[in-house]
Amino acid sequence: MQRSTDRIYTTHVGSLARPPALLDLMKAAAEGQNVDPAELAEAERLAVTDVVAWQRAAGLDVITDGEQTKPGFYAYVRDRLSGFEPRPDRDPMASFRAEIDSFPEYYEQYL
Repeated sequence: MQRSTDRIYTTHVGSLARPPALLDLMKAAAEGQNVDPAELAEAERLAVTDVVAWQRAAGLDVITDGEQTKPGFYAYVRDRLSGFEPRPDRDPMASFRAEIDSFPEYYEQYL
């Protein structure tokens, strides 16, 4: 953890926009298509390099990877933590329905 007694450090929290090439590869992998692991790794490496450069250029003090390599929070939980499973009697998107209905063009591509 970085600390300072002279000023408040700045950073951001959460994901930063991913480049289209990386999004396309992530979407293909999520759909079960055959994705070259080396191609995905290179796209992730380039995306992280770019977001790190953007954060430095913006003057942020605490730099992150912008979650470029993570397809989303829920997938991260499912893939990295044990003890979580979907409830068969629930719509996993129910709590997002109002947002999905408000931005259908975005979610048509996102989902």
